[in-house]
Amino acid sequence: FFERVWQIRKIPADCVFRSKSKKSRAATHRAEMFTVKTFLLATAGGVLALAGGIFSGALDSFLHKTFFPQEPFDPDKAPPPADYLLESSWLSHPKHVDRTSYVPPNVDFGRPEATTASMSEEKKFDLFWIHPTTHFSSYWNAPIDHFFTNALTNIIPMREQPSVFNDVANIYAPRYRQCSQGAQDGFPLEEHQPAMDVAYSDVKEAFKEFRKETAGRPFFIGGHSQGTLHAMRLLKEWIPTASDEEKDFLVAAYLIGNTVTEAEMADTLPICEEATQTKCYLSFNIVVDGDMEGAKHWQTKGKPTCVNPLSWKHDEELVTSESHLGSLPACIAFWGEIPLIGRAIFPRPHSQLVSAQCREGVLHVSDPVDKMGAWYWFQPGVALHLYDYNLFFVDLKLNIFDRATQYLKTRKS
Repeated sequence: FFERVWQIRKIPADCVFRSKSKKSRAATHRAEMFTVKTFLLATAGGVLALAGGIFSGALDSFLHKTFFPQEPFDPDKAPPPADYLLESSWLSHPKHVDRTSYVPPNVDFGRPEATTASMSEEKKFDLFWIHPTTHFSSYWNAPIDHFFTNALTNIIPMREQPSVFNDVANIYAPRYRQCSQGAQDGFPLEEHQPAMDVAYSDVKEAFKEFRKETAGRPFFIGGHSQGTLHAMRLLKEWIPTASDEEKDFLVAAYLIGNTVTEAEMADTLPICEEATQTKCYLSFNIVVDGDMEGAKHWQTKGKPTCVNPLSWKHDEELVTSESHLGSLPACIAFWGEIPLIGRAIFPRPHSQLVSAQCREGVLHVSDPVDKMGAWYWFQPGVALHLYDYNLFFVDLKLNIFDRATQYLKTRKS
């Protein structure tokens, strides 16, 4: 059923790269938007119909067959690997396509020297970005050319997450054979780890190609959710084997939206203790203050690393909402799209929305619904995982600028 939905508008996954004109890119984006919206509407309709008893007793079976692998993992059945010499293997690449150019209007960093224009004059940095899970089917691993998965990734996380780096860095973001959400949720780690290994093998190859193309230039590593797991593994394998000169090019790693314990990273990178520290990593996972069940989800491997994005300190001090520079509502790619006209109106950032405090390795924030309304209603009971970047969008932008600026100062001296 779900395969048929995305096939309604199936077009070559690499058509964006082949099409250089703005008109062609706009047409592709509309096709992707149509596909994702059709999928979401069909999913909602199907679930409501089943839940309403039209097919009594079939809901659990339907969801299980649709979203969870139905047979044990078989490496021989894994999709073919990506070739990172091909344009179509990249979600974002400065030479081919940029899906991360979104800049919210009226951004105020609170400092005259830090403006979007001043940041973007010359990009002296690069970013290797690993996207979160966006594949929802009965496959163990997503095929590189799975159109719906690619459309969803293009439209939502690519605009909302790595775009925080777009003022200072050229963004390289590989497609990879990600482990599906059903494989992660429906099977214990020892059973879905082989599928994660397949995904990581692509990430590792993409990073090699990334450093071939960006040799001699400073870079960031960033990720979210599943992407953060792969980024951690990449750093733990790369740091011990890289030369001192090569390691000096790493500005910082933003390992957000998954459990990163201090013990795991102790021999790899230090924690970022200050806003301008470089050659370090930072991490946080957000829950609404008082959501202890949500907090426990991130504490199963031990105490996670938590760097407060309102102070950029690794401590447990409460930072009030006066320090919050700005958030964006989720799914900005869907906001304000005007049918037929093809234009979009994006929301401006909302500042002073939340206070934040790290407690036992988890970032507790005041409930944004109190000031913004139920703009995260579609993920009830799962902390604020989707909004790890959105909620601190402007804060992240300024911090990346500050670390980049400090890195250049240190290199000069």
